[in-house]
Amino acid sequence: MNERICVLAWQEPGASLVSRGRKLHLREDAVLMAEELDREYPELRHWAAPATEAELTVHAAQLARLMAEEAR
Repeated sequence: MNERICVLAWQEPGASLVSRGRKLHLREDAVLMAEELDREYPELRHWAAPATEAELTVHAAQLARLMAEEAR
């Protein structure tokens, strides 16, 4: 399931630190948002990163909503 549920991640080129968003998204939505953010903020690289088990646990309510939405 982790591959279907993602967070937005971003990084400054050449930096070792990767930042991750707090909201869960379906992969398709996260990819589209990352592409748009790359256009708006070309100084950063954005991508859809699979959610970790910890992120899924912390954001269980978001996960339940996403899974219900996908099931429709």
